[in-house]
Amino acid sequence: RAPSLTGPDGTPSAPLLDRDEERHRLHRFLSRGRSVRLTAPPGAGRSALLAAVARDCADLAPDGVIRLSGYRRTPEDLLHELYAAVHHTPAYRPGSTELAAALRVIGAVVVVDDLEFGGAALDELLDATPECAFLLAAHPGVPGPENPSRVEEAELTGLDLDACLELLRRALGRALEPAEADWAAGVWRDTGGLPRRFAQAAGVAGSRPPADRLATALADGSPEAGREILRYAVALGGELPGPERLAAMTGNPGAPAAHGELLTHGLIGIAGLRHRLAPGIQGELLAAGYGEGSADRLHTAAQHYAWWLSRPEATHADAAEEAEALLAVATAALRAGHAAAVSALARAAAPLLAAGPRWGVWEGMLHAGLEAAGAAEEVAQQAYFRHELGVLAILHGRFDRARAELEASTELHSAVEDTGGLLMDRRALALVTDLTTPPARAALLPVPAPIGPPPPPAVGAEDQTQVI
Repeated sequence: RAPSLTGPDGTPSAPLLDRDEERHRLHRFLSRGRSVRLTAPPGAGRSALLAAVARDCADLAPDGVIRLSGYRRTPEDLLHELYAAVHHTPAYRPGSTELAAALRVIGAVVVVDDLEFGGAALDELLDATPECAFLLAAHPGVPGPENPSRVEEAELTGLDLDACLELLRRALGRALEPAEADWAAGVWRDTGGLPRRFAQAAGVAGSRPPADRLATALADGSPEAGREILRYAVALGGELPGPERLAAMTGNPGAPAAHGELLTHGLIGIAGLRHRLAPGIQGELLAAGYGEGSADRLHTAAQHYAWWLSRPEATHADAAEEAEALLAVATAALRAGHAAAVSALARAAAPLLAAGPRWGVWEGMLHAGLEAAGAAEEVAQQAYFRHELGVLAILHGRFDRARAELEASTELHSAVEDTGGLLMDRRALALVTDLTTPPARAALLPVPAPIGPPPPPAVGAEDQTQVI
């Protein structure tokens, strides 16, 4: 049942050097059913270690090893993704009772990279999955659970000098010259022995720049397709569209190959099961001029995504694959003044995101769309986003919020004389009334005459499962 242990583009794990002690310790805890929280700074080789431990644990649990991304995920996101990974249920979202029952009997080693929450939220995740052992990787500063005894703690630091020199030798495919070895020792001192910095160093070993110029030297030496990818990453605050989307946005069919080279050289890195600009180099690239023209690139990205997701063959999986990039484009393009383009993007993306497991992304896109439609003075679009926010609130059981959003949508639909939209609002408001009326009072309420086809089932009910 376990998914592939390679990255989303099929790239193999990075070389794992000088990590045997950490690898065996993590395996030992997991084999005993203990959960572990591994903290490590960006670039320390955390993802490579997780991949190795995941392979070691392949036969430990009935449901195998399940790898998830904690990047921009809430506890609810992870629980639904864990359910989907075991039960293979695309476009199906179980209700809370079904979800809770299913999670209690899942027995797996669950590897979560880039976890972004701790405290009570982490306790919620652990409580819901009593038969799972978690390997949770997080940056320093992300808190642990409220009860420290819930997980074992482990820390990953940089490599020693010999291991870093070996990484550099492997990357270059030859022995180091004395001057290169001396330069590499300086890089090691300045970077704390982070493996990613030595992946970057391998690309510029001939020029031997100082450690704080590694990224710029690598970027400037990349082909134009690679430099353009970095410009998009800078414009998006570090997020990256997928390689095929980058090819379309840049108009350069060589973008996927350039994307792979940037990954090899450590200018982009793994964020969960996706890629983004390597941590710590955004400012360096901005100073080198890679932020010039960002507004135009954001407009291009918003228009491309709106077109791509409006195609009849577009699916919720397409939107889910690009979720982080979609939100980054919407946020940054709105800030750059491209309100109409963001409104169109959000209108195309929202229905597809609603059918996926990550409703937090759906909600973020709806809010971005509402703000953009307001800035562009698009009343009909504002009504759509208000209505969908009302539907989302129903699904979460936030009925006061749902009523407020739907009443606002009604006013906007009235302003543009959208009869169909008004009917949808009224049906949704009737559903809110049904769900908040005690049974004794419900029998006294008049039954409204049906208008057109019957409304959908009560999606806010406890075990409603399908969202389309």
